[in-house]
Formats: sequence, structure tokens, C-alpha cells
Amino acid sequence: MYQKDEFLSRIREQIASEEKYSAILDEAPGKFARSRKFLLIPLVFYLVAVFLSVLRDHTLENVLVLWICSVFILYMVNFFIMMIPSFGSDADIKIIDKPIPELIRDFLRLANIVKTVNKNKITIVEFFWNAFIINTKALARGFSLLFVSNVFCAAVLFAMGTMHWTTFLILAGQTAVIVLMYWKIVKAVPGTPGFFTKYGIPEERMGIAKGVHVWLSIGIFSVLTVVILIGGMMLPGMTLGDYLSDVTLMPVEYPIMLAATLVLLGLWMRYMNGVDSAKVMRRMNLTHLSVLKSDLLPAAEKAEGEELSALKRRFILLSMNKLIVQEFFHRFPVYALMPNIVIVADKGAQEMLNNGEDKKLTELL
Repeated sequence: MYQKDEFLSRIREQIASEEKYSAILDEAPGKFARSRKFLLIPLVFYLVAVFLSVLRDHTLENVLVLWICSVFILYMVNFFIMMIPSFGSDADIKIIDKPIPELIRDFLRLANIVKTVNKNKITIVEFFWNAFIINTKALARGFSLLFVSNVFCAAVLFAMGTMHWTTFLILAGQTAVIVLMYWKIVKAVPGTPGFFTKYGIPEERMGIAKGVHVWLSIGIFSVLTVVILIGGMMLPGMTLGDYLSDVTLMPVEYPIMLAATLVLLGLWMRYMNGVDSAKVMRRMNLTHLSVLKSDLLPAAEKAEGEELSALKRRFILLSMNKLIVQEFFHRFPVYALMPNIVIVADKGAQEMLNNGEDKKLTELL
């Protein structure tokens, strides 16, 4: 385990890293302004394509169907789009802050890593869960608006007599499930109990006599949560096939129209994700800086012995949240939180994590 001076140095390095990220967030408004101007290009292209399509067919039916298809496709592939690395970014954010050979040597100590993960499994699961919640919060507004627009398009098709009422109800039901999923995630507070149950479970309710009631409550809320999450993620794919079969019956130029719609919605969604993620990460960044400057650093300067060991563990847990930025040539930036699980490979981090008690399952509920 590294000594006190090195520990204080690491805290100061983390503060500098967080301040650098704060400066990157300060540049976000200018990048969003450039992104808004860039959005005009696909918008004009889309409107021209819509005009030509309506002029040829004298109907908006196919345009509305393609809009619905595009929303479903974008929803299903957005995760993979987020995996595309940055291009032309000036953000100096390192995911791995140690030499690769040293990192490989750490990972070769597989037995120690497995032991650390096993001893802290609830803690590590919580970090992945919190990262999922925090990053998904930034998608909530954009996708909710897109799926509400889908219901509007479906309502127009239903009023025109070109969509069966059962199809309309299925699409409206899927939209309700997806919006409910995002609403539940937006309301969730990472790092606090109560996502699966409405409130955290007090210790006094965990006795044998009341255990059945408690775990029944957990089971009910967990099943409802899983239904909402799986429904929100999987149901769109089940319906998309029906719409795509309709697209294959359209005139040959409609794949171009579908591409135009996808590009427009994809860039719009990227812009909305960036704006909302900047707000979420701003709050996260301020929290990190506040804890590091006002709490951890002053306490570490005075602490010794066991108290210092406890502070080191807190610091490692805080460092496992890595703030990153992804952008394309200074446009369409998205700010995200990545679980920095590679830190578990660090020998000092292993000692610190293993030095404390892991959380109980009930603390995450």
C-alpha cells in the first residue's frame, strides 16, 4: 500500500484531473453552438426528400412509416454508436493512466484481481449500475420525445385509415413502457437505496418474522423493474420487423428517404444527448471536486493509521468513476461516466478495497 505522501499526491492529481474536466465542460456551449449549425444540413436534405416524396406519391403515409422505422432503428443501435471512438477531439482525457506494460503485469496477477472482485462484488456491481443510470439519464429526454413523436405519427396513420387499431395500441403501449423506464431512471439517485423498492429497507425490518414480507416486496418491485427495463429495450425490435416489411414494398427511392431520416434523427439525438449529459456530468464533476477538496484532502493530511486506510479506500472508490468525453471534430460532444475497473488491477488498490467490508445486497435495494 502506498505511503501517506504518495496518497496525498494522488489526491492532488485527481483534483487536477477533475479541474481539467471542468474546463472541458466549460467549452461545451461553444461546441453545441457549432453542432446546431451543422444540424441544418441534414434538416434541409430531409425536408427536400419529404417534398419530393409527397410530390411524387401525393401522400404522407410512407414518410410517417419511415419516421417510425427510423426511431426504432436509432433506439436499437444507439448503444453501438456510443462505442465509436472520438475523432478530432482536443480533450486530453486518459482512460488508462498508467503504462500498458505495467497494466498487463497487474492483470497477470489474475488470482489477486479475482479475489478483489469477489470480496467487493456488490461494490463493483454498484459502480456499473450507477454508471448505467447516470449515462442513461442523459438519453431520457431525447428518446422520450422521439417515441412520443412516433405515437403522433401512428395517430395520423390511424386517422387516415392506413394503420390497424391493434398496431396503434401496441406502438402506444411500447412508448408508454419506454417513457416509464426513462422516468424511473431519471428519478433514481445513484449510490442511494430505493431503485428496486420505493424506499430503502431499514435494518430493523430484516428480522426473521418480517423477512418474508420484506423479500416479497423486493420481489414484486424487482419483477416490475425488470419488466419495464426489458420491455423498454426489447419490444421495439419485435415491432420493427413489421414496419421494415412495409418499407420493402415502397418505391425504390424510399431507402434514400429512410437514410435521410436516420441521419437527421441520429444527429438530433446526439445533440440532445450531449446537452443533457453536460448537465449531468457538471453535477457529478462538482460533487467529485467538493469531496476531494473539502473532505478527502484535509482529512488525509491529518489522518494516521486505520483512519488513513479508510480514507484510502474511499479515494479508490471515488476514482473508479472516470469522467470522459466523446466528440467528432469539436462537434456533437457527449460527456459520460465510465467505471474505471482497470484500477482493480493496481496492487495498492487491491489492498485498500480488500481492507474494508463490502456492502450488503439490501443496501442497494
